[in-house]
Amino acid sequence: VNDLLDFSRLNEGRLEMHPAAVDMAALVQAVAASLQPQCLEKALDLRVDVEGGAPRAWADPQRVTQVMTNLVSNALRYGHRAELHAKRGVTTMQITIDDDGPGIPPDKYEDVFRPFYRLDESRNVDTGGVGLGLTIARDVARSHGGDVALGPSPLGGLRVIVRIPI
Repeated sequence: VNDLLDFSRLNEGRLEMHPAAVDMAALVQAVAASLQPQCLEKALDLRVDVEGGAPRAWADPQRVTQVMTNLVSNALRYGHRAELHAKRGVTTMQITIDDDGPGIPPDKYEDVFRPFYRLDESRNVDTGGVGLGLTIARDVARSHGGDVALGPSPLGGLRVIVRIPI
């Protein structure tokens, strides 16, 4: 329900943003820490690496945390191993999430950003959600001047790359 409300507000330009100076390295570490209980419970491996210092971005910490939590949770849902790597660039913070899951066929990379699009054709939301997570992630990143892109992961699954201006 929250995803549907956020999607509706984003579509209408009414999603409230509360920008602040956000320590992106700390945000990435906090997201990983919040998911550690899930990893322990399900014997999943989440590795985190932050390089390049602690850049600050003018962003909504709640929305960026929501996006990162959603993306890392997806990686852990579909794989057994995920790596979260944050790297400071000259003008952006690039956050890469790799997993060892089944991945997404390259010809579907853009399709999965469409609202309500699901690779899993079953109607069971336990097997893949309602098809708004990636849509919201990209919309929130773009509302901050960034973006979300997909590619193949060196771990064998999916690579998600989030860029947020710093």
